[in-house]
Amino acid sequence: MVNCDVDNLSDGVYVMRHDNNLLVKRLQMLPGGIIRVKSDNSMYDPWEITKSQLDGEELALIGRVVWTGQKM
Repeated sequence: MVNCDVDNLSDGVYVMRHDNNLLVKRLQMLPGGIIRVKSDNSMYDPWEITKSQLDGEELALIGRVVWTGQKM
């Protein structure tokens, strides 16, 4: 289940669209407006974005994952 009200970003698991692909990633808020995008799969390296990049055509935040058959 995804909560699409994402006005107040905080650390958590989110669904995002990147180049027309849906991704489920863990976001970590860092100082200076930086957001670290991490995968629970260690084969993928974390990457960093800014909050302003989340509203573009390439990258968009869909919502926060709040339930997956168990409470998140």
